[in-house]
Amino acid sequence: MCVVFGLPFAFTNAEGVVVCRFRCEVGLMRKRYLGLVMILILTVLALGVLKAQDQPAPGVGRVSLIDGNVSIQRAGSGEWVAAGLNATVDRGDSLSTGERSRAEIELDYANLMRLDQHAEVAIADLTRDRIQLQVTEGLVNYTVFNNGAQAQVEIDTPNMAVHPLGSGVYRI
Repeated sequence: MCVVFGLPFAFTNAEGVVVCRFRCEVGLMRKRYLGLVMILILTVLALGVLKAQDQPAPGVGRVSLIDGNVSIQRAGSGEWVAAGLNATVDRGDSLSTGERSRAEIELDYANLMRLDQHAEVAIADLTRDRIQLQVTEGLVNYTVFNNGAQAQVEIDTPNMAVHPLGSGVYRI
């Protein structure tokens, strides 16, 4: 006997077999709704992927050369620690060089920054599309290797902002 919500939904056919039409219809309805639910889920996932692609992915640079005393202050930390070779640098980090010290930071495949002694640089923004650096003191050489680089670069100093437009070495 076929019982749905406490009510019988069965009948006996000509051969004397009990047949439940409701289960067949419910099974068919389940398949239809399952298909609609799957289409809805896939649509929502596709929209999420498209939205994620609209936002610039965060970039990560690395300390590629250290000569002397080089310190790093991580974002959100008030403490300066010694920088290590191949240490990652990210948005909000600051780097500082001491007496007779130098450092080199690879920001992406086409942009490189070299800090001279007594220099301090804060990384304000570091994504694929935008690199923003704040030079608070000291001398910095900024090198652009590839004119087709996709990142827009801005180097801020207390007196001006520099926007490298082509490949070359910029002394700031």
